[in-house]
Amino acid sequence: MSASEKKILTELEKICEKLNIKLRYEKTKAKGGLCLFEKKYHIIIDKNASSHYKIKILLESLSQFDLSNIHMPPRIRELIENEKN
Repeated sequence: MSASEKKILTELEKICEKLNIKLRYEKTKAKGGLCLFEKKYHIIIDKNASSHYKIKILLESLSQFDLSNIHMPPRIRELIENEKN
């Protein structure tokens, strides 16, 4: 994993924490993604997936939320906004 990918992944994980989204890296054959279980959001990602894939799933999932009041680096906000388009 490149330093850039690690930084992006870390920032996206912090956003999940701020939104109280349970992020779970598990061994699974499923695509992974966002789900609602017992009135709580979860993002499940295969722990063996590439960092690029983990970032993709997090961007797709986080793009579904209102992040206007969440502080994040401009580059991360841009990546999430691009996912909406």
